[in-house]
Amino acid sequence: MVIAGLLVLVGAFFTMQYLAGLKKPPKKKTPVERQRSVPTLLVHPQTVRTSVPVLGKIRAIQRAEIYAEVNGRMLQTAKPFREGIRYSKGELMVSIDRREAENNLKARKSQLATLILQMLPDLKLDYPDSYKRWRDYIRDFDVNKPLPPLPDAKTDKEKYFVFAKNIKTTYFEIRSLEIQLQKYAIRAPFNGELIESNIEPGTLVRTGQKLGELIGTDNFELTVSLRLYEAEQLKKGDKAVLKSESGHMSWTGTVVRVNSSINEATQSVEVYISLRGAGLKEGMFLTGRAEAQSVPKAVKIPRKALRNNEVFLLEKGKATPHAVHIAQIDGDSAVIQGLPSGALLVLDNTGLRKGSEITALETGKEQDKKGKR
Repeated sequence: MVIAGLLVLVGAFFTMQYLAGLKKPPKKKTPVERQRSVPTLLVHPQTVRTSVPVLGKIRAIQRAEIYAEVNGRMLQTAKPFREGIRYSKGELMVSIDRREAENNLKARKSQLATLILQMLPDLKLDYPDSYKRWRDYIRDFDVNKPLPPLPDAKTDKEKYFVFAKNIKTTYFEIRSLEIQLQKYAIRAPFNGELIESNIEPGTLVRTGQKLGELIGTDNFELTVSLRLYEAEQLKKGDKAVLKSESGHMSWTGTVVRVNSSINEATQSVEVYISLRGAGLKEGMFLTGRAEAQSVPKAVKIPRKALRNNEVFLLEKGKATPHAVHIAQIDGDSAVIQGLPSGALLVLDNTGLRKGSEITALETGKEQDKKGKR
């Protein structure tokens, strides 16, 4: 009985397995992709003027460290020699007491006059043709006036004769003293502002002592560090629009130099922009954009529309990938080439793949015909 029961159970199990094998498995349903609506842009390639963001501090182009070239006591001038004082070109900045130097100069001029007077009798006998010229020279001689040039010798003999009297040597020594006397008055070499002062009236000044520093107030230069591909887009003469940190003031600058070497530490290239105008000050921080190269047959698009070096176009209701050349990436935008005119560019390619069914949600306006940024 036990054996018979086991045989019945085994038979029932195999019968159920057989019947289950005869049942067809349910068919898998193929997922149907729903058609998406995506924003698009009607493309019309044109020449696009690119720009590069720039920022940095400006520095005065004209700079002069002021050093004393003579010894003496500093005198009071019309303007105090203090930081923040502005001077016009040629205006007196520093005056050093030169009375001793003036007396030495007059003494040397008197010595020259004596030498010429001692020479005149011999000159009258040996070189009568030159006597009148030397006599007129000494007659107009004035120790309080700049030394006039000596009369030219008519012959080699006369020239040697004058040399032998030590007149030429004395003459050039006096000329050097006259030049030295001018160094007791220091005048502004350009329109500028004093940013450093190390001396006060009444103080003894020594040769080689630094008195201060003057910077120009007319011309400034902005030094900008750019990535290599950004610097390569700029050239001498390109314009830049710059603004103050507050944004209330703006100036137009010009690219004057692009460094040919790369900073090894930062892997950047320095570009120099010259600018001038009211309101500019040493050390001011400016931001702006420099106009770069023009890219022909290009389109400026949102950067998110790019996927590597491809974009998606809407063609016959489907998403079609299209390879493009990226001319510039600037923040959230990109300038690309390689799109046909009249194409519908998909602006949001999130989740799209080749062949995805899509429809245009919105067609963006075509680009400004002038390629404005």
